[in-house]
Amino acid sequence: MDGELGKILAILSVYIEPDIFMPEFRSGFKKGDKFDLKKVKKYYQLLLSVSWFVKKVSKYQIYFEKFYPATNDIPDFEALEHHVHAYLEDAATVKNKLSEYIGALKNDIGQIAINKDEVKKALDFLNGQVHKSFESPLGLRRQHRHNGYKFVDGNLTDAEHANMMLSDSSPLRSRLTEYAIEKFTQQRKDSFEKAKSFWLENAKRNDPQVIGVANETVEKTKDFLFKFLDIDPGNFNTQTDQTS
Repeated sequence: MDGELGKILAILSVYIEPDIFMPEFRSGFKKGDKFDLKKVKKYYQLLLSVSWFVKKVSKYQIYFEKFYPATNDIPDFEALEHHVHAYLEDAATVKNKLSEYIGALKNDIGQIAINKDEVKKALDFLNGQVHKSFESPLGLRRQHRHNGYKFVDGNLTDAEHANMMLSDSSPLRSRLTEYAIEKFTQQRKDSFEKAKSFWLENAKRNDPQVIGVANETVEKTKDFLFKFLDIDPGNFNTQTDQTS
């Protein structure tokens, strides 16, 4: 992954398995007396999990645009509905994984920091900002869950209704006029295309925000992280062109 998150993962990976890197490269990565490999692995896994779900969220533009089954057993609108629910769940998971990372760091750095109250306040504020940043991509999901109902997309509901009326198993199918058949066939197609367009644009609009929040969270916490892990990656920490 590009950005600060990818760079921090790269840094931690050097400390986890230094022998796979050239001596002249790994020699610039310093560690103190309190260095503990288990702690490094803990935060590597936490941030790797964040990175994994950020990457998943970024793939939904492709899912919404192209990922539909080559079978009539699953209509396109049902596949799209599946993508929408998965997208909202994965976006929520990014938020939760970032909160998990911030919470773990708050607890750990609080054990060694002199200014514990200030550190806690700063990380609590950051966690609040993370949650606020996800209000836009997750607003619909949160609203429907709060009201006790499954998230429903109106266009997909229209497509489902049209498909139900056209189904051979429907008791009404044989009683439809030619006009009604044409109407529902067009409705099924148009409603799917509207929903597809909406969610594709939604993903395009929200992806930079999701990636940006992840990178910004790591950027704002890396000094705390390095202090707790007792590491100093030297010049590598100032480089901006690294990826994991």
